[in-house]
Amino acid sequence: MNKKTLLVVFLLGWTFFSQGQNIFSIEEIIARAKQQSIFSKQAETQKETSYWQYRSFKTNYNPQLRLNGNLPTYTNYVTPVIQPDGTKLYLPVNQFNPNLNLGLQQPIGSTGGTISANTSYNFFNDIAADVNQWSGTVMNIELRQPIFAYNPWKWDKRIRPVIFEESKRIFVERQEGISRNAVSLFFDVLRQQVNEQVARFNLANNDTIYKIEQGRYNMGTTSQDKLLQVELQLLRSRQEVAQAQLELENARFNSDHTSD
Repeated sequence: MNKKTLLVVFLLGWTFFSQGQNIFSIEEIIARAKQQSIFSKQAETQKETSYWQYRSFKTNYNPQLRLNGNLPTYTNYVTPVIQPDGTKLYLPVNQFNPNLNLGLQQPIGSTGGTISANTSYNFFNDIAADVNQWSGTVMNIELRQPIFAYNPWKWDKRIRPVIFEESKRIFVERQEGISRNAVSLFFDVLRQQVNEQVARFNLANNDTIYKIEQGRYNMGTTSQDKLLQVELQLLRSRQEVAQAQLELENARFNSDHTSD
């Protein structure tokens, strides 16, 4: 059985590869790469990011309840006040002044404006003068409409869905790339396993030939040159086995660090 025939036998008979004590079929390798590989996790993260970006974009078109205001400001100082006779009278200023605004805002996608219903409350307390004042607006309707300006709502409504669809297709493309890479690594390990088996097979044959040739040399039926040639071939076979084992370990290392 020559090397080519042996390779065909191994390829036809081998439907899985083993890594240590674990055995994986090609389908399991693809599934493992899609679930556990770094590239898969990156693709999943990018997919989730694109999804929430799209969700955030869609919420911009919903009515939004906004609450804003200023934290209560407190001032306490002394200020000079000029009197009618030209003298200055220093009076204390001690004030407390909070305000609050509540509004329901709705973007207008077709025009780029916004319409809102708002209510506000303002309070003024002059502690030094013992004066309390407040003002408020129960309800006011406000329309803000830029004229001859760029309309971000209109263009985002066209562009964002396209970007979201593109992100889903990119995810599918990356998943296919992961599968393709996993299959490539699968057959790379399989090929290196076959190469190691072939190298070991050749080593066993050359070892047998060397022992036979050594026996013939001891009996005086062959020359020393012939024995040395067979011994050289045996050493080369051992080197090929060592090289095949190294390449197999490299292939397993690559497949393991790509899948995990």
